[in-house]
Amino acid sequence: MDDWAAGPDGSIAVVRANGFSVDWYRPDGRMVTGPGYSVESYPVGEAEKEGEMEEMARAAMFTSVVVSDGGERSFQMGRGLPPGGGPGTDDFEWPESLPLFRPNGTLVSPQGEAWVQRIMPQGMAPRYELFDRDGTRLGFVELPPGAKAIGFGSIPATEGMVYLARVDAVGLTWLERYRLLRP
Repeated sequence: MDDWAAGPDGSIAVVRANGFSVDWYRPDGRMVTGPGYSVESYPVGEAEKEGEMEEMARAAMFTSVVVSDGGERSFQMGRGLPPGGGPGTDDFEWPESLPLFRPNGTLVSPQGEAWVQRIMPQGMAPRYELFDRDGTRLGFVELPPGAKAIGFGSIPATEGMVYLARVDAVGLTWLERYRLLRP
């Protein structure tokens, strides 16, 4: 399915799943249609299925109700899967190949670039495809393992910086800041 993100100037970047392109809707109502691009697609293997299941488990929440012999109710809420686990990879239908980009994974930088989060095979670095305000593909940025772009610096002291979040092996979320170096 298509994805979109709003820019700081009110423009909207729409990432098209059919043809892998970016269209821009300007604040004045004009639309700019970007060209389509061919990018490598990757097969869905067991490692990718397990990775998606871990991601779902990390984002999941559960509730349980316990009623005592006296009729007293207590509620429990938690993050992750409930005790005893949850669904497994065999409980889902999986596509033959990974989708090109992650839904709700597009950002627009203060410079007006669309950052489109690709879905990469397990073991490959996270990647964002970059498109300019005309929908032209500029290239890509690879991030450290497990990282996700969450925002950009927008004041002079932080201009050119990207903020990343990553979850470590024990479930702690780390916020990191990197300066983008351009050729």
